[in-house]
Amino acid sequence: MNQVRQGILAEKLGFQSFWLTEHHFQPEGAEMSPNPLMVQMSVAAHTKRIRLGQAANIIVWHHPVRLAEQIALLDVISGGRVECGIGRGYQPRENETLGRPYGSTMMGLGATQELFDFGKIAAQRAIADASVRGAVQDERAVTSMAAGSRGKVTPDLGRRAADAALATDAAATTGVRMDGTNEIGAVTGTGSTMGAAQQLKLTLFSATAVLQPGQTVVTFGSVGGRPYVPGVPVGLVTQVTSQPGALTQTALVQPFADFTGLGVVGVVVSK
Repeated sequence: MNQVRQGILAEKLGFQSFWLTEHHFQPEGAEMSPNPLMVQMSVAAHTKRIRLGQAANIIVWHHPVRLAEQIALLDVISGGRVECGIGRGYQPRENETLGRPYGSTMMGLGATQELFDFGKIAAQRAIADASVRGAVQDERAVTSMAAGSRGKVTPDLGRRAADAALATDAAATTGVRMDGTNEIGAVTGTGSTMGAAQQLKLTLFSATAVLQPGQTVVTFGSVGGRPYVPGVPVGLVTQVTSQPGALTQTALVQPFADFTGLGVVGVVVSK
Protein backbone atom coordinates (compact mmCIF):
# COMPACT_ATOMS: atom_id res chain seq x y z
CA MET A 1 0.00 0.00 0.00
CA ASN A 2 2.87 2.37 0.76
CA GLN A 3 4.17 1.97 -2.80
CA VAL A 4 0.76 2.80 -4.26
CA ARG A 5 0.56 5.89 -2.05
CA GLN A 6 4.09 6.88 -3.09
CA GLY A 7 3.16 6.69 -6.77
CA ILE A 8 0.05 8.82 -6.28
CA LEU A 9 2.01 11.34 -4.17
CA ALA A 10 4.79 11.47 -6.79
CA GLU A 11 2.32 12.80 -9.37
CA LYS A 12 0.95 15.38 -6.93
CA LEU A 13 4.50 16.58 -6.27
CA GLY A 14 5.16 16.98 -10.00
CA PHE A 15 7.43 14.00 -10.62
CA GLN A 16 7.63 12.85 -14.24
CA SER A 17 7.83 9.10 -13.59
CA PHE A 18 7.51 6.45 -10.86
CA TRP A 19 9.77 3.37 -11.02
CA LEU A 20 9.73 0.02 -9.25
CA THR A 21 12.14 -2.92 -9.32
CA GLU A 22 11.16 -6.59 -9.20
CA HIS A 23 12.72 -8.45 -6.28
CA HIS A 24 11.57 -11.41 -4.20
CA PHE A 25 11.87 -12.87 -0.68
CA GLN A 26 13.79 -10.07 1.03
CA PRO A 27 14.19 -6.26 0.73
CA GLU A 28 16.55 -5.04 -1.98
CA GLY A 29 16.20 -1.27 -1.67
CA ALA A 30 13.21 1.04 -1.23
CA GLU A 31 11.99 0.43 -4.77
CA MET A 32 11.71 -3.35 -4.30
CA SER A 33 8.39 -4.95 -5.32
CA PRO A 34 7.44 -8.59 -5.99
CA ASN A 35 5.09 -7.38 -8.74
CA PRO A 36 5.73 -3.85 -10.09
CA LEU A 37 3.04 -4.19 -12.78
CA MET A 38 0.29 -4.99 -10.25
CA VAL A 39 1.30 -2.12 -7.98
CA GLN A 40 1.41 0.30 -10.90
CA MET A 41 -2.01 -0.86 -12.08
CA SER A 42 -3.39 0.59 -8.86
CA VAL A 43 -1.29 3.74 -9.26
CA ALA A 44 -2.60 4.14 -12.81
CA ALA A 45 -6.20 4.06 -11.56
CA HIS A 46 -5.54 7.06 -9.28
CA THR A 47 -3.31 9.19 -11.53
CA LYS A 48 -3.50 10.82 -14.96
CA ARG A 49 -0.04 12.03 -15.95
CA ILE A 50 2.88 10.31 -14.22
CA ARG A 51 4.70 7.65 -16.27
CA LEU A 52 5.02 4.15 -14.83
CA GLY A 53 8.37 2.41 -15.21
CA GLN A 54 9.86 -0.92 -14.18
CA ALA A 55 13.60 -1.24 -13.71
CA ALA A 56 13.16 -4.01 -14.30
CA ASN A 57 10.79 -6.89 -14.96
CA ILE A 58 12.97 -10.00 -14.63
CA ILE A 59 12.03 -11.90 -17.77
CA VAL A 60 13.47 -15.29 -16.78
CA TRP A 61 10.93 -15.57 -13.95
CA HIS A 62 7.89 -15.16 -16.21
CA HIS A 63 6.31 -16.75 -19.23
CA PRO A 64 7.26 -14.22 -21.94
CA VAL A 65 3.80 -14.06 -23.52
CA ARG A 66 2.05 -13.58 -20.17
CA LEU A 67 4.54 -10.89 -19.19
CA ALA A 68 3.98 -9.09 -22.48
CA GLU A 69 0.20 -9.27 -21.97
CA GLN A 70 0.45 -7.76 -18.48
CA ILE A 71 2.72 -4.94 -19.67
CA ALA A 72 0.38 -4.19 -22.58
CA LEU A 73 -2.67 -4.24 -20.30
CA LEU A 74 -1.06 -1.73 -17.92
CA ASP A 75 -0.14 0.46 -20.87
CA VAL A 76 -3.73 0.45 -22.18
CA ILE A 77 -5.34 1.11 -18.78
CA SER A 78 -2.87 3.89 -17.95
CA GLY A 79 -3.39 5.59 -21.30
CA GLY A 80 0.04 4.76 -22.76
CA ARG A 81 2.14 5.73 -19.75
CA VAL A 82 4.29 2.59 -19.39
CA GLU A 83 8.10 2.74 -19.52
CA CYS A 84 8.88 -0.96 -19.82
CA GLY A 85 12.21 -2.19 -18.49
CA ILE A 86 13.41 -5.81 -18.63
CA GLY A 87 16.39 -7.53 -17.05
CA ARG A 88 17.99 -10.94 -16.49
CA GLY A 89 18.33 -10.53 -12.73
CA TYR A 90 21.49 -10.88 -10.68
CA GLN A 91 20.59 -12.43 -7.31
CA PRO A 92 21.14 -16.23 -7.16
CA ARG A 93 19.01 -16.53 -4.01
CA GLU A 94 15.93 -15.39 -5.93
CA ASN A 95 16.62 -17.57 -8.96
CA GLU A 96 17.32 -20.67 -6.89
CA THR A 97 14.27 -20.21 -4.65
CA LEU A 98 12.05 -19.90 -7.72
CA GLY A 99 13.59 -23.12 -9.03
CA ARG A 100 14.75 -21.75 -12.37
CA PRO A 101 17.64 -23.61 -14.06
CA TYR A 102 18.56 -20.48 -16.02
CA GLY A 103 18.89 -16.75 -15.57
CA SER A 104 20.45 -15.00 -12.63
CA THR A 105 22.85 -17.57 -11.23
CA MET A 106 26.47 -16.70 -10.68
CA MET A 107 27.43 -19.30 -13.29
CA GLY A 108 24.99 -17.76 -15.74
CA LEU A 109 26.33 -14.29 -15.01
CA GLY A 110 29.87 -15.43 -15.73
CA ALA A 111 28.80 -17.00 -19.02
CA THR A 112 27.00 -13.81 -20.01
CA GLN A 113 30.08 -11.69 -19.29
CA GLU A 114 32.09 -13.89 -21.63
CA LEU A 115 29.58 -13.37 -24.44
CA PHE A 116 28.91 -9.67 -23.91
CA ASP A 117 31.38 -6.83 -23.66
CA PHE A 118 29.28 -4.29 -21.75
CA GLY A 119 26.39 -4.68 -24.13
CA LYS A 120 28.35 -4.91 -27.40
CA ILE A 121 27.71 -8.24 -29.05
CA ALA A 122 30.85 -9.80 -30.45
CA ALA A 123 29.17 -12.31 -32.75
CA GLN A 124 28.07 -11.47 -36.29
CA ARG A 125 24.60 -12.92 -35.85
CA ALA A 126 21.18 -11.41 -35.20
CA ILE A 127 17.64 -12.61 -34.61
CA ALA A 128 14.95 -11.66 -37.12
CA ASP A 129 11.41 -11.95 -35.76
CA ALA A 130 8.33 -11.66 -37.99
CA SER A 131 5.02 -10.27 -36.80
CA VAL A 132 3.05 -12.92 -38.68
CA ARG A 133 3.32 -16.52 -37.44
CA GLY A 134 5.19 -18.71 -39.87
CA ALA A 135 6.23 -15.78 -42.08
CA VAL A 136 9.98 -16.11 -41.50
CA GLN A 137 11.60 -18.41 -44.06
CA ASP A 138 15.23 -19.12 -44.85
CA GLU A 139 16.98 -17.24 -47.64
CA ARG A 140 14.88 -14.08 -47.18
CA ALA A 141 16.34 -10.59 -47.31
CA VAL A 142 16.77 -8.62 -44.06
CA THR A 143 16.72 -4.82 -44.26
CA SER A 144 17.20 -2.03 -41.76
CA MET A 145 14.02 -0.18 -40.84
CA ALA A 146 15.99 3.05 -41.30
CA ALA A 147 17.89 2.34 -44.54
CA GLY A 148 19.98 -0.28 -46.24
CA SER A 149 20.41 -3.99 -46.76
CA ARG A 150 21.53 -5.90 -43.64
CA GLY A 151 21.79 -9.53 -44.67
CA LYS A 152 19.68 -12.64 -45.16
CA VAL A 153 17.71 -15.09 -43.04
CA THR A 154 19.41 -18.44 -42.50
CA PRO A 155 17.59 -21.73 -41.67
CA ASP A 156 14.54 -21.23 -39.47
CA LEU A 157 14.90 -21.52 -35.68
CA GLY A 158 11.14 -21.78 -35.17
CA ARG A 159 7.81 -20.51 -36.42
CA ARG A 160 8.40 -16.97 -35.17
CA ALA A 161 12.19 -16.50 -35.12
CA ALA A 162 15.18 -17.10 -37.34
CA ASP A 163 18.91 -16.51 -37.37
CA ALA A 164 20.06 -13.74 -39.70
CA ALA A 165 23.52 -13.73 -41.27
CA LEU A 166 24.68 -10.12 -41.46
CA ALA A 167 26.17 -8.68 -44.63
CA THR A 168 29.30 -7.75 -42.66
CA ASP A 169 30.03 -11.41 -41.88
CA ALA A 170 33.28 -12.51 -43.55
CA ALA A 171 31.44 -15.41 -45.17
CA ALA A 172 28.63 -13.23 -46.55
CA THR A 173 28.51 -12.29 -50.25
CA THR A 174 25.80 -10.09 -51.76
CA GLY A 175 25.24 -9.50 -55.48
CA VAL A 176 25.18 -5.77 -56.25
CA ARG A 177 25.17 -3.24 -59.05
CA MET A 178 26.26 0.37 -59.30
CA ASP A 179 23.35 2.79 -59.23
CA GLY A 180 23.43 4.75 -62.48
CA THR A 181 25.93 2.68 -64.47
CA ASN A 182 24.43 -0.76 -63.69
CA GLU A 183 27.89 -2.36 -63.54
CA ILE A 184 27.46 -5.61 -61.62
CA GLY A 185 29.59 -7.11 -58.88
CA ALA A 186 29.50 -8.34 -55.30
CA VAL A 187 30.20 -7.10 -51.79
CA THR A 188 31.67 -9.25 -49.03
CA GLY A 189 31.88 -8.66 -45.29
CA THR A 190 35.06 -7.86 -43.44
CA GLY A 191 34.16 -9.94 -40.40
CA SER A 192 34.64 -7.08 -37.93
CA THR A 193 32.63 -7.14 -34.70
CA MET A 194 29.50 -5.10 -34.13
CA GLY A 195 31.44 -2.72 -31.89
CA ALA A 196 33.93 -1.83 -34.62
CA ALA A 197 33.61 0.38 -37.69
CA GLN A 198 31.86 -1.50 -40.49
CA GLN A 199 32.89 -1.58 -44.14
CA LEU A 200 32.22 -3.91 -47.04
CA LYS A 201 34.55 -4.99 -49.84
CA LEU A 202 33.24 -4.30 -53.35
CA THR A 203 34.36 -6.19 -56.45
CA LEU A 204 33.05 -5.21 -59.92
CA PHE A 205 33.27 -7.87 -62.61
CA SER A 206 34.72 -5.54 -65.22
CA ALA A 207 38.23 -4.34 -65.87
CA THR A 208 36.96 -1.14 -67.49
CA ALA A 209 34.37 -0.12 -64.91
CA VAL A 210 34.88 3.36 -63.46
CA LEU A 211 34.78 3.54 -59.67
CA GLN A 212 34.73 6.80 -57.72
CA PRO A 213 34.12 7.67 -54.06
CA GLY A 214 30.52 8.69 -53.45
CA GLN A 215 28.93 6.24 -55.87
CA THR A 216 25.89 4.35 -54.57
CA VAL A 217 25.78 0.54 -54.46
CA VAL A 218 22.42 -1.30 -54.50
CA THR A 219 21.45 -4.97 -54.48
CA PHE A 220 21.38 -6.71 -57.87
CA GLY A 221 18.64 -9.13 -56.89
CA SER A 222 18.51 -12.92 -56.77
CA VAL A 223 16.57 -15.38 -58.91
CA GLY A 224 13.01 -15.36 -57.61
CA GLY A 225 13.88 -12.55 -55.21
CA ARG A 226 15.54 -14.92 -52.73
CA PRO A 227 17.51 -14.07 -50.76
CA TYR A 228 17.89 -10.55 -52.16
CA VAL A 229 15.31 -8.39 -53.89
CA PRO A 230 16.72 -5.85 -56.39
CA GLY A 231 17.39 -2.19 -55.77
CA VAL A 232 17.84 -2.13 -51.98
CA PRO A 233 20.49 0.51 -51.07
CA VAL A 234 23.67 -1.08 -49.73
CA GLY A 235 26.11 1.79 -49.23
CA LEU A 236 28.48 4.40 -50.65
CA VAL A 237 31.94 3.85 -52.15
CA THR A 238 34.46 5.45 -49.80
CA GLN A 239 37.80 4.29 -51.23
CA VAL A 240 38.88 2.76 -54.55
CA THR A 241 41.42 -0.03 -54.01
CA SER A 242 41.84 -1.33 -57.60
CA GLN A 243 45.34 -2.27 -58.72
CA PRO A 244 46.67 -1.28 -62.18
CA GLY A 245 46.08 -4.03 -64.74
CA ALA A 246 43.63 -5.97 -62.54
CA LEU A 247 40.79 -7.83 -64.23
CA THR A 248 38.31 -6.57 -61.64
CA GLN A 249 37.74 -3.23 -59.95
CA THR A 250 37.66 -3.12 -56.14
CA ALA A 251 36.67 -0.60 -53.49
CA LEU A 252 35.56 -0.20 -49.88
CA VAL A 253 31.90 0.56 -49.21
CA GLN A 254 30.40 2.25 -46.17
CA PRO A 255 27.01 0.55 -45.60
CA PHE A 256 23.88 2.62 -45.09
CA ALA A 257 22.64 0.24 -42.40
CA ASP A 258 24.10 0.60 -38.91
CA PHE A 259 25.77 -2.68 -37.92
CA THR A 260 27.32 -1.31 -34.69
CA GLY A 261 24.28 -2.22 -32.59
CA LEU A 262 21.08 -4.21 -32.53
CA GLY A 263 17.85 -2.69 -33.80
CA VAL A 264 14.54 -3.37 -35.47
CA VAL A 265 14.80 -4.97 -38.91
CA GLY A 266 12.32 -5.85 -41.62
CA VAL A 267 12.12 -9.25 -43.29
CA VAL A 268 11.02 -9.52 -46.93
CA VAL A 269 8.36 -12.25 -46.71
CA SER A 270 7.21 -11.99 -50.36
CA LYS A 271 8.52 -10.40 -53.52
